[in-house]
Amino acid sequence: LPVIPVSVLNTRTVMPKNRLMTCPAHVTVVVHPPISTTGLTREDARALSRRAHAVVAGGVETGQPIDVPASGSEAEA
Repeated sequence: LPVIPVSVLNTRTVMPKNRLMTCPAHVTVVVHPPISTTGLTREDARALSRRAHAVVAGGVETGQPIDVPASGSEAEA
């Protein structure tokens, strides 16, 4: 099954730092292109995790869906 990275923007207004209470606010959910896991092994898990993290972080920075190319043995799969 593919991994679907999702970035959620503007969450600091929902739950400000050092407060346990949530506040109503508008958030933006950015759904990124799927990351294929076809042919990946346990050894590829860290690379897959780094790639998904990069996609989500990029989405938080830009507010747009992004795609991070595979690298290393993950790219060969």
